Amino acid sequence: MEDINKLIEDLKNPDESVRRFAAESIGEAKDERGIDSLINALGDECVAVGEAVADALIAIGGGNAAEKVSHLLRSDEANLRNFSAEILEKIGEPAVDTIVKLSGDGDKDIRKYAVDILGAVGSKKGVEPLIGLLKDPDINVAAGAADSLGRIGDKKALKPLIKHLHADIWMKCSVIKSLGAIGGKEAVKALSKISAEDDEMVLFSAIQSLGKIGDEDAIKFLIDIFKKGKPSIVSAAVQAMGEITSRIRDSAIKKIGDRIHLDVLISLLNDTDSRIRLSALQLIKRLKDKRAFKFIVPLLLDRDEDIRNLAKEAVIEIKPKEISPLLFILKSDSASTEAKADVIDIIGELKSRQGIKEITGFLDSDNLTLRRSAITSLSKIGSREAVNGLIKALNDEDGHVRGMAAVSLGRLKEERASDEIFNLLRDKFKDVREFAASALADMESKKVTNKLLSMIKSPEPEMRRLSALSLGRIKDTKPAPEGFNQGMAEVLIGAVNDESPEMRWTILKSLYQIMQRKKLRKDTIERIAILVKDITNDPVSAVRMAVIPLLPLLPKESIIAFTMSWLKTESDKRVKYEIAMTASKLKDKMVVEPLILLLKDGDDLIRLAAITALGEIGSTGSLMDKRAVESLEGLMGDENPEIVSAAEQALEKIG
Repeated sequence: MEDINKLIEDLKNPDESVRRFAAESIGEAKDERGIDSLINALGDECVAVGEAVADALIAIGGGNAAEKVSHLLRSDEANLRNFSAEILEKIGEPAVDTIVKLSGDGDKDIRKYAVDILGAVGSKKGVEPLIGLLKDPDINVAAGAADSLGRIGDKKALKPLIKHLHADIWMKCSVIKSLGAIGGKEAVKALSKISAEDDEMVLFSAIQSLGKIGDEDAIKFLIDIFKKGKPSIVSAAVQAMGEITSRIRDSAIKKIGDRIHLDVLISLLNDTDSRIRLSALQLIKRLKDKRAFKFIVPLLLDRDEDIRNLAKEAVIEIKPKEISPLLFILKSDSASTEAKADVIDIIGELKSRQGIKEITGFLDSDNLTLRRSAITSLSKIGSREAVNGLIKALNDEDGHVRGMAAVSLGRLKEERASDEIFNLLRDKFKDVREFAASALADMESKKVTNKLLSMIKSPEPEMRRLSALSLGRIKDTKPAPEGFNQGMAEVLIGAVNDESPEMRWTILKSLYQIMQRKKLRKDTIERIAILVKDITNDPVSAVRMAVIPLLPLLPKESIIAFTMSWLKTESDKRVKYEIAMTASKLKDKMVVEPLILLLKDGDDLIRLAAITALGEIGSTGSLMDKRAVESLEGLMGDENPEIVSAAEQALEKIG
């Protein structure tokens, strides 16, 4: 760092880059000896130098700098006054005492600067002086004090602010805004006493503040505005009620709905201002009043996308029983593709059978968007009335339509479509092939399952993978003979040495799904345990990773010692991490010592996994030993804060 005296001298150098560097260097040094010279340099003709000087004074900070900078508030030059205010604001708390003194200045402009800076700083020390300035003879100072009290947000200011609710309009609006910022029941009560006949600007401010506070106690006042207010004020009240109802309980919403004039809300749905339509719609959505349904439907055609989306949500929330107004849009030649797609989506979400005929008709549409919407909705409705259309859609030119048609038919357990769905296992798109595999699993058919079992020996790797995927997803096999579950698991076990890594990975995932759902025989489980030990030598880390979820499902006596040995020898840190995380689920004392050793691993990710696992094991009480606690305590001085935090959490769990 250069000598401070040299830097101070450089502030006068004719080269602006030298002056700027000098200012920045004094700021970095935070040397108070440079304050006076920096202040003198604030008016530098180069804007960049002036900004560097201001930043330097802010960096030095403190009461001394604040006191000296404050004198510039009296400057005849606007840029110096502005620099002074900015610097005092950013110095913050250390400048408050100086600013408080200025708040009692005889010059109203200085007092105005003071109240604004106190609000920007947000110090509680500014509350009492600002309360006193609510009575200032200058309206700008008094209103500024009210605004700043709102910015600080101290509830001590509520009562003094409320006393000024009867001041002139300008002051009154500032007070109302601050009451909204501070919030609380006391503020709501005071704002709710404002007359509906009051000045429109005052009413508008009160409504906005009540909406911001979000307390349901304001609803009565806002309902009165509904009855007595002008259209513009009624609209503001709707927006405020929308804000309030978005935060309160459904039980309270019902009470509100009983008191609101629905016809007023409905009339606002036709307002020319999209914000008002949006607010009215938001409130109707929360009220879930079925009477509003037919008035919301036209908004599905609104030019504003936000309104169309909210109208869609509102119809779904209302859950109308009779949907003929929606069907009218589907039949309309003038309705846009987007509007028809939205209506199809709504009918799907409602799971309404009333529109099945119309939606099924869109499966033959030339419009891809409508075909996709139709197939998705039919999959949600799940009606057998659409089966013929769904079977036809299995041959659609679009992959998404083909895949969703298969999903729908699978959910309907439509076995007569199984041959065509099997054909989709050779589709050019992978996601369609996997949709088809899931659909075949959902059919829960003995015929389909036996065909899947035979495919496990297919010469085509993808056919083998898809059959394994499907077998793992079969949730129920009631049509299958006794012992079928074991047979299915054993077929998968027999194929686990497949040459395809993706096939091996899929088989392990499917075995995990089967073990979670089915109670397998002991001999089958023992075969899986042997398989797991063999797979840990697989050259593909993703395949080894797929073994890990199986570990907690296997008998402890056959897996614990092996798992801990694997933990020591595994070379891939991602796999090692997952083994360590899974160790806590094994719930055995044998896992503790290997985890303690991992606390010294060179990779912090592995250490974090070990710490987390020890914490989980320790939370059970009986499994933890003293060495683990001591090892975790030894991490309190670790240089990595994440390690320290994780160790603290683990020790807290151990108790």
